[in-house]
Amino acid sequence: TNTGALAGFSNYDDDGNMFSAVTTLQDPDGFNYELKAPGTNMLSTIPGGKYKVLNGTSMSAPLVAGAISALMMVKEYDMQEILWADLLHTDNIAQAFAIINRPADLDLIKVQLRVRKELADETEEEYGGDNEIDAGETVSIYPVIRTIFGEASNIKMHLEVDEFEDPNMVEILTGEVNFGMHLDAYGKGVSLNPLEMKIADNIADNRHVKLKVVATCDESTEPFEWQFTVVVTNMVRIGGVIAKDMTLTADHEWLVSSSVAIPSGVTVTIEPGTTIRFNENTGISNSGVLIADGTPEKPILMLPHAAGYWNGIIGTTLRYCKLKHVYIDDTNYSRSYEDCDLSDFRGDYQLCGNFVRTNITDFNCSMGWFGLFHSSNSGIIHSNIINNIQKQLVSSNLPSFKDPLPNNNWINTYSDNGRVRAVFGWVSSTPYNIVVSSYYFGTSREDLLRPYIYELGNTLGLRDETYAWYDLTNMLSTPVSKAHGIVWKVCVNGKDAQDEFEALAPLGVGRHKFEVYYNRPMNVAVAPQISFGVREPYTQHEVAEDGEWSADSLIYTAYVTITGKTASDGLNRIYVQEGEDNEHFEIPYEKTRFNITIQAAGSMATGFVAEAGMGKVNLTWNNDENDFDDAMGFNIYRYTVDGEGKADTLRINTQTVDVETTEYTDYDVTPGKTYYYYYKVLSTDLQEYDVSNVVAATPLTATLGDANGSGDVDVADVITTVNQITGMDPKPFIFEAADVNVDLMIDVLDVIGIIQKILNPGANTLAMSEAEATYTIEDGTLYVESPVALAGVQVQLSLTPDPSPVGEGRIIVAEDLKGFEHTSAWLSDNDYLFLAYNMNGKTLTPGKHALLHIGDAMIAQIRLSDANGHNILVTGDDATKVNRMASEVMTIPGIYDMQGRKLSGNSEQQVRLPKGVYIINGQKVVR
Repeated sequence: TNTGALAGFSNYDDDGNMFSAVTTLQDPDGFNYELKAPGTNMLSTIPGGKYKVLNGTSMSAPLVAGAISALMMVKEYDMQEILWADLLHTDNIAQAFAIINRPADLDLIKVQLRVRKELADETEEEYGGDNEIDAGETVSIYPVIRTIFGEASNIKMHLEVDEFEDPNMVEILTGEVNFGMHLDAYGKGVSLNPLEMKIADNIADNRHVKLKVVATCDESTEPFEWQFTVVVTNMVRIGGVIAKDMTLTADHEWLVSSSVAIPSGVTVTIEPGTTIRFNENTGISNSGVLIADGTPEKPILMLPHAAGYWNGIIGTTLRYCKLKHVYIDDTNYSRSYEDCDLSDFRGDYQLCGNFVRTNITDFNCSMGWFGLFHSSNSGIIHSNIINNIQKQLVSSNLPSFKDPLPNNNWINTYSDNGRVRAVFGWVSSTPYNIVVSSYYFGTSREDLLRPYIYELGNTLGLRDETYAWYDLTNMLSTPVSKAHGIVWKVCVNGKDAQDEFEALAPLGVGRHKFEVYYNRPMNVAVAPQISFGVREPYTQHEVAEDGEWSADSLIYTAYVTITGKTASDGLNRIYVQEGEDNEHFEIPYEKTRFNITIQAAGSMATGFVAEAGMGKVNLTWNNDENDFDDAMGFNIYRYTVDGEGKADTLRINTQTVDVETTEYTDYDVTPGKTYYYYYKVLSTDLQEYDVSNVVAATPLTATLGDANGSGDVDVADVITTVNQITGMDPKPFIFEAADVNVDLMIDVLDVIGIIQKILNPGANTLAMSEAEATYTIEDGTLYVESPVALAGVQVQLSLTPDPSPVGEGRIIVAEDLKGFEHTSAWLSDNDYLFLAYNMNGKTLTPGKHALLHIGDAMIAQIRLSDANGHNILVTGDDATKVNRMASEVMTIPGIYDMQGRKLSGNSEQQVRLPKGVYIINGQKVVR
């Protein structure tokens, strides 16, 4: 084994170990095989009798060579190809040692095709000509196969049409044959017997037909299948001198494979509707009679066969012909075009000939200084010269040459430096004026056109080689109607998107009207494609709603509905393409002149209002324009601005707001603070789109005791406050109104205070000096001894985990609280809250009273209220006082003091706290 030949490149396995991929094992058919061996941290000898750990392919090569050498020492290989086969069919060198039997493994290398055609006398001959398969021809298929493992005998071949192919495209003549030879291991051969098929006569040109070859042999239980594709042409080839009269018919395509010459006395007729394709640099030169008269309904198509340009047709008049990708030189003027369409073509110097009602589009004059038209042109009238690049408008040595392009539409055709040149003064340097009065430049405004004119006094730093200027005073303000169809103007919402662009208001969210005006009646069966975008190709957004033609077929009207998803704010270019005039001429594309400005963000919020309420902000909006097909709902955002002008943005909806909803209420607000809102539409692809402007509101506060902001202090406020204390998060809830004793806490004191507001509106509920009460736990019962009457009780308990169901059954209300309303709630699995009060002002008399049977539960917090809602300070003896802070302090959002007492459930209320240390949302905060 020659280790020096084992060169390769570094590779890595899934574990990051480097291997060397050996690429020099290549068989005679060009197939490569890779052998990989470790190539990192290899101990190697180095000059000087030393050793070193090295990495790389040179470290892998000895291992590969050694592994193969070891394999060849153990196993005898009659030929090297069998060694390759063993390596190909195993994952590692150890498996190659274990191979005993080698089953057949067939591989299709290629198919050899031989084409025959039927002759008139029903004999057959080989058709070698162009090595292409044509419609109607018979094809013999000779598969070339090899076996890349064991030998194969009794090989049979079968031909099928692919399962997804049209079976009518080919007829299988010989579908099964014997391969005709035995193949040894790694042997290769060409089938001695061909499979045969016949191509359909009516097959389309350049049709790709998918076929399948299936092979079997005695050494394999499974068949082998291979797909291949043949490309069929359906063209009749012509070239050289046409010796006799002939007609190119429209029933199939024709290929000019080499240039055609029509000598004097010979007539060649091209039928309407015929398609002729030209090989590169070929053309037709006529000295006889060439009749190429298409019709509006059946134009003659002259197209390139492949890449490159063809050389045109000279010596005749073409009528209703469409020529594409053609090179037209300036050395022969004997060509005329009537009602023709020349597109995507080029010339080196100038375009010469007669042009009548002809479209000249996408012409690129790539050399010289003459440009698109020269004074030697014998006639250009009623034609469209659109979307071209050329060197100058016209060249002349004579000052008397006036109005060079009469009765034509000249639009979007400029020189390579972006200017339309006037006259290139070769001989005469006498300044003179070119009066423009009978052709249309694409606008009615001279101020829009003038910057694009290269003329005397307006060379803009270019070489001063012009000695004339244009008089545009009387230029046409409307296009020439005798020319074929072009886009005259595009009006958006009643304004010309070019000539009246300054007066065209930005397009916001909503439905907008686009009107495309043409210079002549159009084919109403073909609708143009209207689109717009901020960059090439300007097709990002389609204008296609409710399209219709005017009665005179001169105006096509369509609509577009802009939504927040349009995502095209800024300057947009309008693109109009396709569409046909009433003689079936496709309109030249228009993507240069017309623009619109879109401002969708902010405009969709029609009627978007933020209304300040008592402790809430009501948001409403008009949903008429938020109904694009894949809208899923809304996300609503709120932000506030601090003293430094920084905004803090928050999405306030926890679930997507339904797409049909038109209102949302934000309750998590602080009265007197200003909030800013906007919303976005959420589509089914989970993408958000800016659709609304920003609105602001400052929520109001309510009178003391009006916890729900209804305008009245009543029992609903008591229930609202109780629900807030027990963690039910009522909406709305106005903290400032519910905190009737103004101690920055919502608790039973406020419940009693609101009750007093209801029973005795003049009662004083502000915090006063506190009476002192004590509590004890005796035999699992909570007792409170108070010097004053008790009107409200709030107890928070901590319960150890219990395997029995956690419920109120573990906490029993004592008999002394009979007649009191009471409620309770589990704040967590271990924290239980109990509340007792009376809506009619009932109290517990001064003294000692049993409140709750609590078992082994511990007291986390006790709040007691007198009849006026004033706090009663509660203490316990050493054995029964609060000995741990409730888990609520660290796990439930809100504000707590260092004794574990809950001051507020709204962390935003921290701005109202006096200086001190607090636990806010589970975090220690020092104010």
